[in-house]
Amino acid sequence: MAGNLLNLSTLAGLAVSSVGGCSLRPGPYGLLLAEGYRFGFPTGGAFTVGDVVITARSFADLQRSFPRLLEHEERHSWQYLVCLGLPFLIAYAVALGYSVLRTGDRAARNVFERHAGLEAGGYQDLPVIPMSVQVRRARAWFRRFPPRDRRRFHPLRFSRWCRFAHTQPDTGHTRGPVRRPRGGAVDGDDQAVSLWMRTTCES
Repeated sequence: MAGNLLNLSTLAGLAVSSVGGCSLRPGPYGLLLAEGYRFGFPTGGAFTVGDVVITARSFADLQRSFPRLLEHEERHSWQYLVCLGLPFLIAYAVALGYSVLRTGDRAARNVFERHAGLEAGGYQDLPVIPMSVQVRRARAWFRRFPPRDRRRFHPLRFSRWCRFAHTQPDTGHTRGPVRRPRGGAVDGDDQAVSLWMRTTCES
């Protein structure tokens, strides 16, 4: 759409797809489909910048699993227009953080993903987790790091650790093995690994 050209978000999407080594072709709803993205960030099956939908896979493969995926992404392109372009990314980051804090999932209480359609995007609607439980899980997860690593803690390191334990939202107990970090033991509380850590690992 012309609006996303004027607010520069589509141009940003074209730049991202070019740097990511994507092949570009026109798609439905006025979208541009970029396939073959070579970087691992952002995570997810596909993501939209302006009117450009970018994926590391092919859209034929994605649509076999999620037939309405492009409808979902087209709504994101309208969200860019309403947010006047790239400021949408800041608003989306805030909504994502709120969703992770309340549900442990980046989409379940993310207003932009809910508006775009959770099911169409391949997401689930999850219940809200009490804040007291989230705080306890966050503390347990943080204690997994040796003290010297805590000083170098950075949010982008989440994906390195959340692969090793997955938490059931109703009980707070891990399902699957818990990795013993270097320099520290894993006690009972440490096994209550936060559900919100899973979100950076899921596509």
